[in-house]
Amino acid sequence: MVGSHVGGRGGAKSMEAFAEADVATVEEEPEMCPSCGSTDIETGVEGKECAECGNDIGSSKSSSRGSGFQTDTSQPSYSGIEKWQTSRGSDSTFELSELNRIISQLELPQDVHERVTELVEKAKDKGLMRGRDMNEMLSALIYIVAREEGTPRTLDEISDVTGVGKRRIGKSYRYIGREMDMRVVPPQPEDHIKRFADKLDLSDTVREEAKKIIDEAKEKEILAGKAPTGIAASALYIASNIEGEKRTQKEVAEMLNVTEVTVRNRSKELVEELGLGDQFEIQS
Repeated sequence: MVGSHVGGRGGAKSMEAFAEADVATVEEEPEMCPSCGSTDIETGVEGKECAECGNDIGSSKSSSRGSGFQTDTSQPSYSGIEKWQTSRGSDSTFELSELNRIISQLELPQDVHERVTELVEKAKDKGLMRGRDMNEMLSALIYIVAREEGTPRTLDEISDVTGVGKRRIGKSYRYIGREMDMRVVPPQPEDHIKRFADKLDLSDTVREEAKKIIDEAKEKEILAGKAPTGIAASALYIASNIEGEKRTQKEVAEMLNVTEVTVRNRSKELVEELGLGDQFEIQS
């Protein structure tokens, strides 16, 4: 057990800087999105763009924050889905079927389904859905609501199920958030612990140990700018080894869709900062 090393509760630091992707090495200072704090910055022919929220960074083009924001229509609609029309009747049946499928495959609770359905109707009333790709908008709403309900799913997970690219989901949820005055709640590392522990077939003891590690890391204010998924994965990696249910960095990375570099670097930081070196040695 972590014992005396881990006992803090509560977060003294805001989690606003957390992001979905984090592949930077310990030695490097990763570039960070000024809008959402993500370190998942992609470079293309038109400049740099945040893969988390779709914000243009140092691009020659106008920022996605502009009043004329539109979802990128240069790419074809995903999965052969038509865009929403003025009439609701033509797409309501397929919309319900598609929402059911996505919610089921992402293993999200009924509360998320009901809230997304409610928001779809509100968005339609505001005219926000007209002419937009159905899967993009459903993906964005599910991303927002899942976070609100404390059952977050990553952009990668939603993209895998819906076939919609991360950038397009990001741009759509920013559009929805702005037009419907909704704030996208940043996820906490502990929000991922139960689901990740289940994927790794780890016990409740390991799960609680991982939460203790995260609690003390928050108390020591060492999580700023780190991806919550990377922190959760690393906490479980450490806890599983301390509690005798050993999982390798490779196993954790493959099962939880993070990189081995992330698991290794975040684990090294946690072990060093929390003084866990006498209980656990990081695999090189």
